[in-house]
Amino acid sequence: VNPFISQLELRPLPEEYLHDFANSVLKLISRNNLGDLKNDI
Repeated sequence: VNPFISQLELRPLPEEYLHDFANSVLKLISRNNLGDLKNDI
């Protein structure tokens, strides 16, 4: 038994939260990819 995660409780997330999270991640990825096209580091 791992004592560090003994208090962890998993709950289902609402789908609205998952949609918002996925959208924000996709926006972040596309923004980073557009920045990489300029070849500046």
